[in-house]
Amino acid sequence: MMATVHILAFALVCLGLGWPLVVGLDRRGALTGPERLGAAFLVGVLPLYFGVFVLGPWRYDAVSMWGLSAGAALLALPGWRMMGWSRGLAAVRRELAVARHDPLLAVLWIALLATALSALLQGMAPPNDYDSLMYHLAVPQLDLERGRVLPAWDRGLPHVFFPELTGNLIRLTLATVGEPSVQMITALFGFVAATGAAALARRMGGGGRAVIGAALMVLACRVMVWEMATPEVEVALTAYAVLALVAFLAWRQDFRPGLMVLAGLMLGGGLLVKFHGGAVALALGVPMLLAILRRPALVGQVALGAMCGVALFVPHALHMAGLTGNPLFPMFNQLFTPGGVDYFADLRNQYGTGRSLVDLVLAPWFMSVAPMQYFDGMVLGAPYLLALAPLAAAARPRQGATVALMCAVYFVLWFFLLSQQVRFLMPIIPMLAAFSAIGLAMVAGAAHGWWRLAVLAAVLPMVVTQGAFVAIYGALRLPPALGLVSAADYHLKTPTLTGAFYAPCRWLHDNLKPGERYLSLMTPHSYYCPQASAQLRLFADEEKSWLTTGKPPPMPRDEFLRRFRQGGYRWIIVTRAAEYRRTVSGAPEMQPFDLTADRLGTHLADILARLQPVTSDPYVAVYDGRQVLEALDGR
Repeated sequence: MMATVHILAFALVCLGLGWPLVVGLDRRGALTGPERLGAAFLVGVLPLYFGVFVLGPWRYDAVSMWGLSAGAALLALPGWRMMGWSRGLAAVRRELAVARHDPLLAVLWIALLATALSALLQGMAPPNDYDSLMYHLAVPQLDLERGRVLPAWDRGLPHVFFPELTGNLIRLTLATVGEPSVQMITALFGFVAATGAAALARRMGGGGRAVIGAALMVLACRVMVWEMATPEVEVALTAYAVLALVAFLAWRQDFRPGLMVLAGLMLGGGLLVKFHGGAVALALGVPMLLAILRRPALVGQVALGAMCGVALFVPHALHMAGLTGNPLFPMFNQLFTPGGVDYFADLRNQYGTGRSLVDLVLAPWFMSVAPMQYFDGMVLGAPYLLALAPLAAAARPRQGATVALMCAVYFVLWFFLLSQQVRFLMPIIPMLAAFSAIGLAMVAGAAHGWWRLAVLAAVLPMVVTQGAFVAIYGALRLPPALGLVSAADYHLKTPTLTGAFYAPCRWLHDNLKPGERYLSLMTPHSYYCPQASAQLRLFADEEKSWLTTGKPPPMPRDEFLRRFRQGGYRWIIVTRAAEYRRTVSGAPEMQPFDLTADRLGTHLADILARLQPVTSDPYVAVYDGRQVLEALDGR
């Protein structure tokens, strides 16, 4: 209950913070009410991000974050008074009146609201996705235990130095109301992304069914269903991307500079979420450039918008430059650090069928129909975007060429320059959903008799399949979210990449006394385990070595034994097995972990093989550090 109250308050504070600026930039009302709400939320989270950015390195605890929250609530009061609550209620009544006389529209509304509510409540389930356990939640928890936001050098992960708009929102929430509300924030960004898709459908001439259908197609997309109940960042980037496009389309109505500033703020916010926001900016930059070519006098407005977006990113860039010498760290590391490490070289070619023009043309088919073999899993679900979006071409939607151009440019950038993970295409899912909804509405409206039955026969299997994905995630996460299933049972029965290590980590929390430390050789070092008391693979005097070498230096046995004895580690937790999922069938396969390949584990492998763990799960095992030390000394 506390989590739902908090998330409602969080949303209201963000809306109140962002509303005055959005209204000020949109003085002529080019944006609709829902578009203003979406933009206001995305603008409103920015002061919270910068508040944690400034306060965190000095003090990060419940007191400082509650103080920030109280200050933000006070600053939101003028925005709340400005918001047209009565007009909003009147708009809701009008929608209800229309839906009463349109059964299909009513069904779409019910499906949309049910999907949204389910996604929001699922966020209260215990976190169990890989990236969140590794750094999205683990690093903020480390900061909370230390009492300050400091660089997590000992993780040896370039990922922890990515832009942290959502990371700072996690920190704010984690320190105030705790874990249950953290993941629900992502759902709010998902709602904004769905609102953006609905806005695009409306601007392109879609009717009421197409508008609600577009929003539903966004929320029902499998990757959205999954990520909206996690701290993953692509949902937030998607929201910023589609609202940047909406602001740009509104700007083209009368070319007022305020809307271009808003578009720039959306692009800058996206870049603060994830570096892929740069690809979004380049993709939208092409339609902007065409607008300048048609009317050169607009170059000043576009430059103003670009400067506003860049200004949002400058503090992060300066911070990274001070830490690493690279303002875009860990990206373009070889450019800023001669001889530096390319941290993502291996990842770049890990997914996809290739980089040829033939692969470019066939990629949408393979990622929709055969994703398990070539890409990062069944990210999209049923191939309804692939099947329906092209139909919009026959409807010739207003401003459709601009939307299609942005999608095409982003897709080409993704294909040739980025890692070909399908979830990185999320920023254009709202655009594809808008096209799909318009195309389906047009075909359904034009079909009669047997043709209508044919359309129904083609669409119904995709509806059922995608509905099954939505229902499955709900069935998995709603019971623990509502307290019907314990966290321990949930993690025991719910699959996740490499495991969450919940039970062994809780055992460490219960058995690690104040002042004691333990050695962690598990991958990843789970959020559920104690953070500040853990000694990871990098010791204090070598924790920055990976910046220049890309991997920690080898350690001789004698040196390891000296450090192990000096550390006095009470417990040792090590990885014993991991899941491999890129199989033909998609069924996970358990593979044993080779501890001898680990720079520290190689000195322990033979000893741990002879010892009995004090506790374990299928993925990790915990050993008594004193027993291990005795065995090391006696070897």
